[in-house]
Amino acid sequence: MRAVLFTFAASFALFTCAQATPMTPDTQFDFWLGHWDLTWADGGKGTNTITKELDGHVVHEHFNDPTNKYSGESWSVWDAAAGKWKQTWVDTQADYMTFEGGLVDDRMELSMHKPDKKTGQVFLYRMAFFNISPAAFDWEWKRSPDEGKTWELQWAIHYVRKG
Repeated sequence: MRAVLFTFAASFALFTCAQATPMTPDTQFDFWLGHWDLTWADGGKGTNTITKELDGHVVHEHFNDPTNKYSGESWSVWDAAAGKWKQTWVDTQADYMTFEGGLVDDRMELSMHKPDKKTGQVFLYRMAFFNISPAAFDWEWKRSPDEGKTWELQWAIHYVRKG
């Protein structure tokens, strides 16, 4: 496990701001910082801008899908007492979601339980950031009806860093 974390930390150091000290848990989302162009399978396109705020303790996301007139924001913070990342998401569809998670091998994963809006069935939802490089990464949104035994892909987005 230490070797995996070291490898992950070393790869993040390539695209974080000249880290002179080893990566700490509160810098694990630094790969996400910046301005991004997004694409997904149905030809959709959007943008995402990620900043660090509140003395560098909060990662703030500004997501925009102009075609579908959909936007949202998230706030992520490292909860040292719980030993995990916590994220709150709100959007133009009046969704409010709260996630928890962290590094799993070479992926950042956050999850939550929530009922489906149409059926009321409770699903386990998971977002994952993976294939992370300085210039790009992939993100997936999946849900599981059986606590993670099987997963249904809901949305896959490819991120490319602007400029």
